Amino acid sequence: GDPAYPPQKTPPMAPLPMGRSGRLIGEAMNRLGWHWWPSDCAVTTREYEGRAPCINLGHCIAGCAQGAKASTDITYWPAAIRAGVELRTRCRVREITVGPDGMASGVVYYDQNGVETFQAAHIVIIACNGVGTPRIMLNSVSSRFPNGLGNDSGVLGRYVAFHNYRGSLNATMEGYEDKYYYGRRPTQAMMPNFRNVKKQEMDFQRGYMTFYGAGRGRG
Repeated sequence: GDPAYPPQKTPPMAPLPMGRSGRLIGEAMNRLGWHWWPSDCAVTTREYEGRAPCINLGHCIAGCAQGAKASTDITYWPAAIRAGVELRTRCRVREITVGPDGMASGVVYYDQNGVETFQAAHIVIIACNGVGTPRIMLNSVSSRFPNGLGNDSGVLGRYVAFHNYRGSLNATMEGYEDKYYYGRRPTQAMMPNFRNVKKQEMDFQRGYMTFYGAGRGRG
């Protein structure tokens, strides 16, 4: 397929600089004949919607004092609350209820004090990853959906595939090079050459993508 950028809208701001470490990684992959491109990073490079640009403080994982690192608490939620959304924290949804027409009519949830509460709704949006979403849907049993909401096929919650990142199912490699030290940046480059591999092409099937970035040394 096309080794360049996938089709997308023009990003709202300039990309983060690759830095000397990024160029080192890119040149190495060029020598190997691997396709790569600078990865998208949800980090501001200029003043954007009240958020300051990244100044390479280096504590991305612990939190960004600049507000440069995008996260839902400083991007989507403030805009949603300004538009009238009421955010109820420390609540856990038990099930989605349905009306006589089989359409969602609301949710039953436990509030921060453990009190069972019903919230009626014309539209219910559920986005709780590959484990939480089927858990709630399987809990949502009714005469229309005796095996769980949307589970007429009987495969809801099965064949789950996780996005592996710094977990027990992925591999992480680190290297150290004083000459090319360049602060702490998010992922700088991505390489998809071994993604969606066929068995006859390699000695494995399916495959993986690799991501490269710079970081502060340890010690």
